[in-house]
Amino acid sequence: MPDLEKEIRYFPASDPGPEPIHVGVMYPNTYPVSIASLGFQIIHRIIHQHPGIIAHRICLENDGGKSYPTKTLEENLEIKSLDVIAISCSFELDYLHLVRTLHASGIPVLRKNRGSLPLILIGGIAPTANPEPLALIADAIFIGNAEINLASALDDILEAYPLLTGSRFESGRQALYELWDQREGIYVPELWENNRGEFSNRNGKVIAQAYVSNLDDFESYTPVISPDGVYGAKNLIEISAGCPDHCRFCLLSHIYPAGPERSSASILKNARIFKPGEASVGLISSRVSDHPEITDVVNALASEKYTVSVSSLKVSTTSRELLEALSHAGSKSVTFAPEHGSAGIRELVNKVYSYEDVFERVRWAYESGINRVKLYFLTGFDEETDNDLDATTEFIKQLVIDTNLHELRPECRLGVGLASFVPKASTPFQRRPMQDERRLKRKIKRITEPLKNLPRIDIETESPRESIIQGMLSISDRKITDLLSEYASTRGNIASSWGDIVRAYGHDKIIDVHKPRDIGGTLPWSFIMRPKVKGREK
Repeated sequence: MPDLEKEIRYFPASDPGPEPIHVGVMYPNTYPVSIASLGFQIIHRIIHQHPGIIAHRICLENDGGKSYPTKTLEENLEIKSLDVIAISCSFELDYLHLVRTLHASGIPVLRKNRGSLPLILIGGIAPTANPEPLALIADAIFIGNAEINLASALDDILEAYPLLTGSRFESGRQALYELWDQREGIYVPELWENNRGEFSNRNGKVIAQAYVSNLDDFESYTPVISPDGVYGAKNLIEISAGCPDHCRFCLLSHIYPAGPERSSASILKNARIFKPGEASVGLISSRVSDHPEITDVVNALASEKYTVSVSSLKVSTTSRELLEALSHAGSKSVTFAPEHGSAGIRELVNKVYSYEDVFERVRWAYESGINRVKLYFLTGFDEETDNDLDATTEFIKQLVIDTNLHELRPECRLGVGLASFVPKASTPFQRRPMQDERRLKRKIKRITEPLKNLPRIDIETESPRESIIQGMLSISDRKITDLLSEYASTRGNIASSWGDIVRAYGHDKIIDVHKPRDIGGTLPWSFIMRPKVKGREK
């Protein structure tokens, strides 16, 4: 069990009142991962500070899927006794943990089988992209930033609560559904289906994705920090959203506009919520180095004795001055995503960096005093030849040579992360097929095998089997929920358990991720109206 006494919390004052409702806040992964999820932490804060509500965290044991929680983290309440469970899903594979947790808690996985509380609310970037795999599970799915409408939805529940108990539950729930169906960014699946539970949209309605157009309008900080978090005791702050580069595989840059960055004043205000001795600061964005004041912000925080780190940096906008500022602020590592060693494949995915661009930033990082540089790469494209695969290997080898990595400080290392391409909703590559497990394994081996004897290199690869499961859940419709429901009672390794379920119940419930989706064919997420994203390809 997590040691909650290590936590430092900062919540605004709240008033649960004499008869509060009890809302579970679930992150369907382990406690250290939940601490490091800014989205989950924001939802926890919104629910915790809402009048008339007591929030209860739910997260997984770190035991490889052998057991799942039945009680809440702090008060040890039975999960099935809660009035509402709000679930934050950042990754599709978390759906597998979600259904196992509901089943272990004695809560029917399918909505149609639940005749009483708790209500199940689901949000996060994964269901925002494609909510349909969870449509037969959730009472409501939040499409986009829940900061926009979660508080209103909680008000609705409080007002309707007398109708949600006992024999009036169905009528009370239906009244909530009708109300939520009118709110921006809330998808009520039951109102979008026929009497067989199939998706139906005869009137051509759309759901408008909710999004925060001005980050300064909402606070962004981690209300609960702990040294047991994946990143340690770190206060995470979102400094910008979206990305103008529009890499063709990238979900984030195609469903969120690259709007105005959070102001430096707002960043510093959120950072100062915790003292330098309590928490370091993590600046979060897909484009940290695009922020026009990023170097000044890092220097300002360093002058106040904060240790500062950042998420992945863009090659094109990372300056030597920023890397020097990060080193001065205590950063020991930085991350870039060249994606591929082949110039042709980089052009295919819309990554316009050259080898020289990447080498220059890696060299600057080491010269600035940063000890570890991590580079992310992708494989699994149909256009790849063996020469393209070898180009990634040679790209990495040449970096080792050109940086004189073996002659640098003993602490200096180069990390290499290699993953398989997974199609994502609303991206230009949403209709592309994934390659099968055998081909992906061969490609990963061809790229990484020649690197294993190089000094000071750390290689991490994602499981092709898990990537394929992620792909299935990324592009499927609600038929896959039948498999999720059967999967809920399994335990152990998620990939092998999922394979057993698919073999037992057939592939007819799954949109084949290994085949291209027809151009012009309707996609499961086509009813979602995304924000206008400048430069987005169709």
